[in-house]
Amino acid sequence: MLRDDGSEIDATFRVERIGDKVSVVFEARGGTTGEAGARNTQYNDGLETLLRRFKSQSMQITDALVESRETLDLPVEDRRILIQTGAYPIMIDDPGALRRDLGTAQAKVGRAVGAKGGGNQTRRIRLVVRQLQGRVEPRELARDLSGGTTRGEPR
Repeated sequence: MLRDDGSEIDATFRVERIGDKVSVVFEARGGTTGEAGARNTQYNDGLETLLRRFKSQSMQITDALVESRETLDLPVEDRRILIQTGAYPIMIDDPGALRRDLGTAQAKVGRAVGAKGGGNQTRRIRLVVRQLQGRVEPRELARDLSGGTTRGEPR
């Protein structure tokens, strides 16, 4: 991903079409910044940038799910991210507030009753999206959301 100024964000995602729905899978943060194996170390910055770009393209989030190894066997209802800022579909007003709400809510998904700590707020999530005008094409959406290019395509 690139910021609007062209600098790189250490955050990755992919766009998928499943049936008639398009979703953006935002990858989890892992490891320690600066060490080998660290990935998506700028998770929050990347997710907020993604949400800001959804807003600029008049996109709604129609569902959001945690897609971690620990939750993949759970029913969809148990993987759903239940945010405080409203019910689905969500039209994005404040990308920063929504990013924080998604983080807080995803930390609760799949947690054992009585588990200690606040939970992981930087997991792999699937955001099911709908563009209010026109049809969403995954390749074009990936290019637009990444900040200008898709892999192997010149800027």
